[in-house]
Amino acid sequence: DADTVAAAAITPVGDSAAPIPADRPLRVLVIGDSTAVALSSGMIEWAADHRDLLQVTSAAGIGCGLNPSGTPPPSDFDEYCAGIVDDLADTVTELEPDVVVALVTFRDLEDRTWNDDEGPLPITDERFQARLTDGYVLTSTWLLFAGAGTIVWLTPPQPALAQPDTAMADPERYTVYSAVLGELPSHFDGDVIVADFAEWFAAQDPPPDRHDGLHLSDDGA
Repeated sequence: DADTVAAAAITPVGDSAAPIPADRPLRVLVIGDSTAVALSSGMIEWAADHRDLLQVTSAAGIGCGLNPSGTPPPSDFDEYCAGIVDDLADTVTELEPDVVVALVTFRDLEDRTWNDDEGPLPITDERFQARLTDGYVLTSTWLLFAGAGTIVWLTPPQPALAQPDTAMADPERYTVYSAVLGELPSHFDGDVIVADFAEWFAAQDPPPDRHDGLHLSDDGA
């Protein structure tokens, strides 16, 4: 149908070596922050109506990033997210997902501190970018080791917030972050790819519904 064709049009960077099983649904695990939670809600609903094609599990959490390197600003969700990360390897090992879909919209784009002498660094700093790359390589490596088939990192769509001057809506952060993601496949042999979700999202007319300019509604997802 049209939705399936549109989804297939998202451009991947790199090639996936994982075959799609013909005798069972494709198993997908969604990880990341609240925008991944919102995305997974629509995927789970679609999978419920197409049980022969797709099985979707969400291990995403509100405010949860995927970069183990450095320290972001304190958050009310820190303890909650630490628990999700602690359980993630076991989740992957138990589920053996064919595909892990990873989406983070802001937590890993925030200023981050590695040592007191440097202080917080913005994502526009080359030191931040190098360490983010290393962190995502580490995350991808242990997900693959735990049993993931292919990891698909999504570039996040630019938020359309009521207050566009906030750091969360800074377009430069998203440009730099997407560029960092684009380098990830070069560190792997086809098991890690990047889908330009941001470009695809911006090309839709009308775009999928985001009730608050950030999170996809159930219909949008």
